[in-house]
Amino acid sequence: MRLCGATALPLVVAIVGIAQERGAISDAVGASLIGAGMLSVLVYPLAATRLIESDARAASEPDHVQ
Repeated sequence: MRLCGATALPLVVAIVGIAQERGAISDAVGASLIGAGMLSVLVYPLAATRLIESDARAASEPDHVQ
């Protein structure tokens, strides 16, 4: 599942640091990007776990065809 691999916070921090040094983005934008990266670190693995559990439950339930 790709959601677990979508947590690249160190890469986001490095890119934001370089962009701020070059003056390409402001401190506020950099902080927003890092905050969004932190949220993805928390949310994506949780979502992936829920989806995997849901798929496992659906696969274990017998089909009821009438």
